[in-house]
Formats: sequence, structure tokens, C-alpha cells
Amino acid sequence: MLALPIIGENLLQVAVGAIDTLLVGRLGADAIAGVGIAFETVFLIIAILSAVTIGATVLVSQAIGSGNRERANQLARQAISWGVVLAIPLSILGYVLAPRAIALFGVEADVAANAVGYLRLTSACSVGILLSYLCGAGLRGAGDSRTPLKAAVLANAVNVGVAYVLIFGHFGLPALGVGGSAWGAASGRAVGALFMLVMLWSGRVRLSIRGRIGWAPNLDMGSDLFRLGLPAAFEQVVTQFGFISLVAIAA
Repeated sequence: MLALPIIGENLLQVAVGAIDTLLVGRLGADAIAGVGIAFETVFLIIAILSAVTIGATVLVSQAIGSGNRERANQLARQAISWGVVLAIPLSILGYVLAPRAIALFGVEADVAANAVGYLRLTSACSVGILLSYLCGAGLRGAGDSRTPLKAAVLANAVNVGVAYVLIFGHFGLPALGVGGSAWGAASGRAVGALFMLVMLWSGRVRLSIRGRIGWAPNLDMGSDLFRLGLPAAFEQVVTQFGFISLVAIAA
């Protein structure tokens, strides 16, 4: 009962990229290659952000298991606060260093231009990506795997609509090409994250972030989050570098 919604959510998270690739494929080889290259770096950003999400899942589940719901709620607030602290500099670095990161793949100029544009927009919106994964991690730690699944369904619906309109320029809007794909993915994840934040604030799920107290980053709780999350994040980063190396060789 816990695993099936998580499997569905993971499939839908992958579907965001798969649908964007399918739509961008109609723009030509340079566009689809650019998005494919950018995806590898986006996955690296997600791997770094997992330093907070994994710690949140473990600590929230421990608090729920010990019957300390108030600590679980406090941990959820702290995870969001520390996640934003991590995501802001990562967004800036991702945006500034995007051309250098894509240059490492050694691809042709047109492919690189598409990849840099996609990566820059995605990096600028990495707070939305973080909140999407982080809220889902906290809810799963509290034993709620259905709400993140609903959020993933919503995110895919928004992604398809926004990407289709902005890639090809429908309804009088400009055709942004690969940029429209990035806007679709970012919008979908942001809406999914907003849905989970509303549910967490409403108190209608097993975890609650309602209240003004406890949002300022606490060093002790932050230390606990990163102590658990950093080794797992490092493992994922190393794995992702393996995929990036493979793509760079193929490119």
C-alpha cells in the first residue's frame, strides 16, 4: 500500500522529462539532443538537493514512529527552510555556470545553445524542483504516499499543457522551442509543489507545517538533516557523474 503510489509517482516524475523529449523531438535533432544533454545536469542538481530530502524522510518517519507528531511537523518546516537555503546558491551557480557545464560535453554549437537555455531556466527554478521533491519526501516519511502521487499527476497535466502551448506557440503565445519545454517542466513541478504545500498547511494530511514559529533555520536540526542526507546525496552524485561521463563520451 505504501510502495504502489511511490512507484506511480516515480513513473510520473520520469514522465515529465519523457513527455518534454517527445514534444521537443518534433523540432529536430539539435533540439532533442540539447534537451537530452541538459537533463543529465538537471539530474545532478536533483541529486545534490537529495541531501535534504533523504534526511527529511528518515527523521520525519522516526518522529512519527515514536509518536512525536509535533517534532515531525517541526522537522518538516526545518527541511523546507534548509532546502531553500541550499537551493538558492545552487540556482545561481547553475545559471552562471551552465555554459561551462554544457561545454564539457563537447557538442555542436546549436545543440549546446539549446542545452544551455534549458539548463539555465531549470536552474533558476530549482527551488520549485526542491519543494516538489521535499514535500513528497516529508509526506512519505509520515506514511502518506498518495498525496505526492496526486501532485505528480497534477504536475504532468500542467507540464503537458504549458509545454505544448509554449514549444509551438499556440493561442497567440510566442513559440519558445526548447525554452517552452523547460517552462512546462518548471511550471508542472511548481504547481505540484504548491498543491502539497497547501495540503501540508491545511492539516488535512498526516503532516502539518501550519504556524509561524519554527521556520528560522535551526543548526541542530539542520545538522541532523545533512548528517543523514549528505552520504546518500554523495552516492547519487557519484552515480550521476557516471552517467554524465557516458553521455560526454557518446557526444
